Amino acid sequence: MLKTLILAGLATFIATPARTEIFVQPIAAGTSVTSVRPSVQYCGNFFIKNSGGSWSIVPKTEANLKNNNFEKLKGCLGKTEDGPVNSIVFSVATQSTCATYSVCAPTMNGNGSCIMTENYKHKASRDDGYYSCNSGFANRKGFFNALQFDSPIDEALLTSALSSDSIKAASNEFAQSEYRRVIADAVLSDANACGTCRPEEYAINDLFNFFANNATADELYVAGKNYITITGVRQLPTHIGSHLSPAAAAMLIAEGEQAWHRKYSAQVEQLTAPNAKINDIKSFINRLERPAGNNWADVDFEARLPQLKDLLNKLLTKVAMDAEIERQAEVNRILAWRKNLRVGLDTFCGRVIAVNQSMIKIAVRAQLPGFSNEAWLESSEVFPPQYGCRNKNGRLSAY
Repeated sequence: MLKTLILAGLATFIATPARTEIFVQPIAAGTSVTSVRPSVQYCGNFFIKNSGGSWSIVPKTEANLKNNNFEKLKGCLGKTEDGPVNSIVFSVATQSTCATYSVCAPTMNGNGSCIMTENYKHKASRDDGYYSCNSGFANRKGFFNALQFDSPIDEALLTSALSSDSIKAASNEFAQSEYRRVIADAVLSDANACGTCRPEEYAINDLFNFFANNATADELYVAGKNYITITGVRQLPTHIGSHLSPAAAAMLIAEGEQAWHRKYSAQVEQLTAPNAKINDIKSFINRLERPAGNNWADVDFEARLPQLKDLLNKLLTKVAMDAEIERQAEVNRILAWRKNLRVGLDTFCGRVIAVNQSMIKIAVRAQLPGFSNEAWLESSEVFPPQYGCRNKNGRLSAY
């Protein structure tokens, strides 16, 4: 009965209207009702040309910023405080600037500061660069037509330019392209094969935070499903759940549980295979031993933790036993090698040059502090040449 209700609710949810186009209003930076999206990934450069008082978009390749008829704008997606993306917020994309009574140029002091910045006045040629003091949108006032240092860009002039149909069309195309990119990462990407999935997770959050009104019900549902696949959350965060019907949200959680159960089963099968790595088993055990809070990744769906711990202990015991067997075998190899110590045989520190019962004299090949070119050692202190030669507390040692 519950499943029937959920499916009925989901059908109602998916029957909502299709995606709406994004239409944005170009506005000048500083408009109080709009906040700019802080990420540079939602910003782009726009090159514009003034032809007889009419502004139009031109390709970057045609924008000659040394010519006063061209300007460079930076446009970023913007939104009202709690609303969707509804604007492109434009600012003039000039370089860092210094202006004095007679100079419009880059920063003049080594520390990046300007000289006499309060005397912004001269409108110099753009041959040396494109600055706020030589932009066509420069905010100049007074008898001397002085540039206003506190607000060098005249927002009224910029607002007038943004009324251009060409800029409006380019703004809407930019918003559409950004939305298509978000949709591609949030909905069209394979959430099971995206590695760390950071770009996809960011895109999903942005889709629900900024573009939910423009997405279809199906897109929102798939994005929510991908979010659970990537993050493993057992409850949808408010900014996602608020854009889904209760039935759709419940279905997503149920599907998420099933998906993470399948992932858990596959991992257990991998970790109990003969070629499983001890560190991988340890990592999985550590994860399951965490309190199973709001993440499916911490849930021991089939209560296999005791079995995995037992497997780990057996593997660690085997590793220790194998290491001891190998250690003993190496001891036996060294003992057999020492039985054949003779003049001319190479050792860990040099060739044998004399044998006197259990005492072995070697020509020390390495120049070690505190040792001459020859040394007498007990045969039990002599090792094969593959061992290193070291000075350990005044004695030749292989360890």
